[in-house]
Amino acid sequence: MSHEKIDRNREIRAKHKQGVSYSDLAKEYGISIVRVRQINELATYREHHNDPDVPEIVIACKKFGASDWINGRIQNELRKRRLNIKNRWRKLTRNDVIKMDWLGEKAADIVEYAQKL
Repeated sequence: MSHEKIDRNREIRAKHKQGVSYSDLAKEYGISIVRVRQINELATYREHHNDPDVPEIVIACKKFGASDWINGRIQNELRKRRLNIKNRWRKLTRNDVIKMDWLGEKAADIVEYAQKL
């Protein structure tokens, strides 16, 4: 999704929270009322179900001098597999990490270090 649509969706959510109706938002953004409702429901879901980052991974990334991009990739992969819940990520082996989408040796080093924290 483009940055413009992400910003638009956030604006729609914020305006609806302030009391602007779906029909008024649909007219303003030139989309259907049903689409406005879908955008609002998705934004609401994401607000309530956005899992926090694993703090140990953040610390390990800083220790290794890894970029925010690498931290984000690791965090997203853990979230996608629901491994960030109840410290399930701590049971991962090096090979488990390497097999994940978009992760490699450096990410495996970071996760191994974070598991020791």
